[in-house]
Amino acid sequence: MSTLKEINSLAKKALGLTEKQSLVYSVLAKEGFLNPSQISRLINIKRTTVYLELEELKKKGLLIEKRKGKRTLLGIAEPQTLRVFINEEKEELQRKEGFVENMISLVENLDKNVNEKTDVETLEGKPGILVLIEKMLNERSDVYWFGTMDTMFNVFSVEQLYKLYSLRRMEFNTTAYSITDRSVLKYKKMSERIGKFRDFRFLEEKVSIPGVFIIFGNTIGLIRADGKEIKIVLIRDNVMQGLLQAMFKLLWNSLPKV
Repeated sequence: MSTLKEINSLAKKALGLTEKQSLVYSVLAKEGFLNPSQISRLINIKRTTVYLELEELKKKGLLIEKRKGKRTLLGIAEPQTLRVFINEEKEELQRKEGFVENMISLVENLDKNVNEKTDVETLEGKPGILVLIEKMLNERSDVYWFGTMDTMFNVFSVEQLYKLYSLRRMEFNTTAYSITDRSVLKYKKMSERIGKFRDFRFLEEKVSIPGVFIIFGNTIGLIRADGKEIKIVLIRDNVMQGLLQAMFKLLWNSLPKV
């Protein structure tokens, strides 16, 4: 039979719990369902502290509650849930690993790019959008969008933008990654997920800022709309592009998959 000490040691190593969290978890694993006062007495920790540790364990999905009369008792979740917990930890670790790799790549390239000239270009209106589209297509690279797609539709119709950009981009094996709100779903041609052609992560709230930033190649595009008026700033700088792309990917990985 497992001892309290053995369970405590494993809980810390396998689940990444703090000393007090592992003590609470261990006594529940050993004794079964208890109330906070009973836990406090058994592990000699203040009851207020026990309440805090119980909340943290519940957030991790490691505890369940049951009622006994008017009292609420707590116990450990089914052992099989530990596999779910570990899988979630693995996914989180993979997300962090991807971000760290991006940061390593960025830092390694800092010295190479520090003396490169930063090029800034401003564009306006429909002609400016047309120039931007040509630059994006000529780059033939993956594209990263953040913001509301309505910004672009202030100038071109969905059909026009589809023909000018989306249809032509299908010739290349590239992906458009978009962090936006769900208002894009009303534009079927611009929201269909066709293979790896485009992918989305959705923000919980509608984006109220009438603007978009785009990353393609070594270029950052900032687009703002004021009614039908469009202004665009293009910045070509490897370091700025790498930093913004790393930040984009961090946010992307933190949002649920569609």
